[in-house]
Amino acid sequence: MVRTISFGPMYGRVLQIWPFSGIGNINRFTNVVASITELGGPPGGPFDYPFIGNAVMRVLNVAPHDNGNVYVRTWINWNRYLPFRITFLVDP
Repeated sequence: MVRTISFGPMYGRVLQIWPFSGIGNINRFTNVVASITELGGPPGGPFDYPFIGNAVMRVLNVAPHDNGNVYVRTWINWNRYLPFRITFLVDP
């Protein structure tokens, strides 16, 4: 199962908690993979176009928990807030 979540803007190192209720039985044994990309868009338009800009964006840690939440630590190395999208691949 793939789930994409657009979030932001944000910068720095942040721990986020993503609730995955209703997706299945996510627990500490579930395999979860995450990727991150910067989002851009035309002037005045929505930020929904993934691209690789000059900012370094990293997913540092991914930890599924027995309560169905997935904890994700990300790092966006930029001096201002940037919109981004995280895509999760879940193999319960």
